[in-house]
Amino acid sequence: DMKQNHTIGYSQLLQANISIYGTWDDHDYGGNDMGKYMPNREERQDVFWNFLGYRPHTHEGMYHSIDIATNNNKNLGNDDDEKPNGHVKLILLDTRWFRDNHCIPTVAHLLPMGNAVACATRWATAGLNLWKYAKWWGKQGCDAAELLGEEQWKWLRHELLSSRADLNIIVSSIQIWTTNPAMESWGQFPKEQERLWNLVKEHYGKPSAGPVMFWSGDVHHAEIIGQPGYLEVTSSGMTHH
Repeated sequence: DMKQNHTIGYSQLLQANISIYGTWDDHDYGGNDMGKYMPNREERQDVFWNFLGYRPHTHEGMYHSIDIATNNNKNLGNDDDEKPNGHVKLILLDTRWFRDNHCIPTVAHLLPMGNAVACATRWATAGLNLWKYAKWWGKQGCDAAELLGEEQWKWLRHELLSSRADLNIIVSSIQIWTTNPAMESWGQFPKEQERLWNLVKEHYGKPSAGPVMFWSGDVHHAEIIGQPGYLEVTSSGMTHH
């Protein structure tokens, strides 16, 4: 159990009396590159909430939000009448529970070198526009495949547009704005990526809208992507150099 394993260092982190929040990616979820067809999702979700040590809702999927007052690190919840100084809103997405298959279904969880094959098929799909021919293998319209699912989209829209935070941080397990077609990212879901772009623009259209930034992981390297207002910080594999 990682929470008791002193060699990893996580148990010492837990003893530091700091708040730890999170969501999952494919290897926490249980299968490389897997989405909504992952078996036993409910049981896996229970185990992951138990690992995190909190469970803020009962809906399906790991998506949730946390409001933090950075002046005293108090968890404020979503119903406070007054906005504190240094108010940060964490919006943690679930990019696994509702996610459709890629245009070329991934083999990353089936073969010993499946991840390399999956990188190649993702690159071919994006770089050669193979999605246009996906109807040949029964995947017509897969350029409009879902990543978040409609239920999560409605929640995300409410969380962002109703936010009064000084800073909004949207956490996605996979990269959002990367242009690297070989990596699993929002780039394989272009309609979803465009929808997020438009939602953030709508947020910035509000008077005194707090800035938005994005955090992501998954790709085994660190990277800063984007521009002010759409800045994404990828921090992946912090135990490796």
